[in-house]
Parts: sequence; C-alpha cells; structure tokens
Amino acid sequence: DHQDRSWGDHQDRSWDDDQDQPSPIQINHMITNAKSAEEILRIAEEHKSRMNEVNWVSVLYRTARTEPNIFRRHPKDFRLRYLLNSHLLKRVYRLNMQGMANLYWSYARLGFAPNSVLHTRLTKRLMELL
Repeated sequence: DHQDRSWGDHQDRSWDDDQDQPSPIQINHMITNAKSAEEILRIAEEHKSRMNEVNWVSVLYRTARTEPNIFRRHPKDFRLRYLLNSHLLKRVYRLNMQGMANLYWSYARLGFAPNSVLHTRLTKRLMELL
C-alpha cells in the first residue's frame, strides 16, 4: 500500500508512456527505502529527469536521516548540493509548507545551506505561503 508524501502541489504525473521507467511515486518509494546516502544519491542521479519536487525534498530528507554527518566525513562531495541546487531550484514554486519545513530541517541536520539563488527563491516561496 502506497503512502503519498504530498509535500508539494504536484499531481501524480503518469505522463510516462514508457512503462519501463518508474513514476515519481515509485522513485519516492525507492528513495525512502534506500539504506545509505550513497544509494539515495545513486537513485537521484539515475532518475533526476523524472523526479518532482517531493522526490527532491525526499532525497535531502532521507540523506539527513540516514547519514547526517555525510558532509563532515566527505566535505568535498558536492553531488547532493549540485543535484539539489540545480533541480530543486526549478521546482521551488511547487513546494507547500510541509515540503518547506522538511527541506529546512534537512539542511539544518546536514549542516549546510542552499546556495544564494536557491535560498532567495525558498525565502520568496515561504513568504508566499505565509
């Protein structure tokens, strides 16, 4: 049974004519079941073109829960930062308040902040939601 993590204002986009590719809901299931940050990053890199805003928040949230010290141990590993900055930036306007809360909690837990452009857009979106 599927639990929908509706942290964004998205709709389930079953726009994939290619049934070999997972839907955003299936991708979120893979992310939430991943056992390590490395596995989460692999899923994100592999499916980034099909992921929605909920998936990107889940990537950060699950990484923060699974391995909160990942950047202290691997400070030069910028893959997660790059993936989030480049992909979440396009989807910020779809985040709802729960998505914003999960995103900021995750950043705090991991000990890093979004880049200045993403931070500006997140702040603007937060003000729209208030």
